[in-house]
Amino acid sequence: MDLRTTIALISGRTDPTVYGTGFVIHADATRSYLVTCAHVVRDIQKKSPDPDDLLVDNTSATIEAIGTPETIDLAVLSVPRLADMPPLPLSKVATEGARVEVYGQYTIEKKSAKLAERLRGTLHKETANTSTAFKVRSFRLKLQEDDRIQPGYSGGAVVCEGLAIGVAAVQRDQGSEAIAIMVEAVANIWPGMPPDLFDPVRPSVVPVSSSSVVKSPSVVSMDWNKERKKEFRKALQGCYGDYSELKVFVGGELGENLPNIVGDQNMTVACFELVEWGCAKGRIDELFAAFVSENPRHSLAASVGSSSATATRSPSVPNSPTLKALDDDINQQKLQLLTQQYQAVSQQLLTETNAMMRPVLEAQRDQIAKQIRALGG
Repeated sequence: MDLRTTIALISGRTDPTVYGTGFVIHADATRSYLVTCAHVVRDIQKKSPDPDDLLVDNTSATIEAIGTPETIDLAVLSVPRLADMPPLPLSKVATEGARVEVYGQYTIEKKSAKLAERLRGTLHKETANTSTAFKVRSFRLKLQEDDRIQPGYSGGAVVCEGLAIGVAAVQRDQGSEAIAIMVEAVANIWPGMPPDLFDPVRPSVVPVSSSSVVKSPSVVSMDWNKERKKEFRKALQGCYGDYSELKVFVGGELGENLPNIVGDQNMTVACFELVEWGCAKGRIDELFAAFVSENPRHSLAASVGSSSATATRSPSVPNSPTLKALDDDINQQKLQLLTQQYQAVSQQLLTETNAMMRPVLEAQRDQIAKQIRALGG
């Protein structure tokens, strides 16, 4: 990844020595949305109390959402669209021992100039912050011996295999220790997050292994739109009664350890994470081929033949009682998440002493309340 288009400088007008890093995770027609650390924003505000003093690459930024350093140390900022800084592809898949790159910047000693640099290391010791209902995942970062992370790296992208999986947060002065907060936690603070933010952006079709071709040569180049993924998740839940059965299937057919992919989750979440992992890693067709091989009588298997015969991308799966039930489940999960967000923001408002932050949090709370009402909550 190009350092010049991967990271942005998060700073204030009043004191340029207080700064951090951010990276773009979404862009629409007019604005770019960046994630950084909440403690970076709050440290800048202590020095620069004027809302217009918060800058992204010297452009005034708007706070879209913000957590607290003690619970969810993330913030989402927006600025007029940055044409030369495209959104980084995101992933929820992260496991201990994975090789990563950390993108950030630091001040050259005794000078005001800042230098961007890419560090290399691995994810080490997974943790979860249990002080919040969301139980935010993070990993300690273990860097190469000749690399040293510094406070300016807070908010920088932690990248694994070309996908941004986390946000760097330097925990101690002089960069003696840092963690990678999983970028998936953005969903817990940003009620306006696009629903497809974590959809795979890399091509999901890769050369199918020889074993997969023998089992099901017709399963290639499927169109994994949202409806198809929903049906596949439901099929996995229906055919594999519990987590242990799903683990045997994934281990036997894909040679992967399920806990390393999805963690210790209930079946609804495990199937969701497994399908998203397959898409992100380019192995979704291989996963589906293995499923069809083991469950040839399943209704989804029947759709494979027609997809191959037409040699076109599969159409969207029409609405069905199965999909409707799944949609209801998803809406219920959304409502639960929004309720937790509302409670978390309300709690922040009770203890927030920064007068500039209160309007931001109140707007965040009102937006969540509106979405709750839209879901019938």
